[in-house]
Amino acid sequence: MFKYAQIDNLGRAISVSYLSSEVDAPSLILLGDVEDVQLGDIYADGVWTRPAPSTPEQPEQPGTPTLADVMAELQATRADNLAIMAALADLFESRLGGDV
Repeated sequence: MFKYAQIDNLGRAISVSYLSSEVDAPSLILLGDVEDVQLGDIYADGVWTRPAPSTPEQPEQPGTPTLADVMAELQATRADNLAIMAALADLFESRLGGDV
């Protein structure tokens, strides 16, 4: 059996296969018994390299507020609190019987 890695036009391994005979194709690289080529490994100038792992982006969970949503809620709460404080001040002034 012959172990081959198939590479794309960027040199990335897109498959690893065991074939019953030798193959002559530019996109198939014959591998030795000890070569541990994995999908995504890069072949350049006769050398395999493993790319640095990428950190996957975390998808936003449904119902999770965005930062903009949180900021808008805080602004609305602040405006509500200011209106309540102004109304309380007016009430206290009227209870005290005039201007303070």
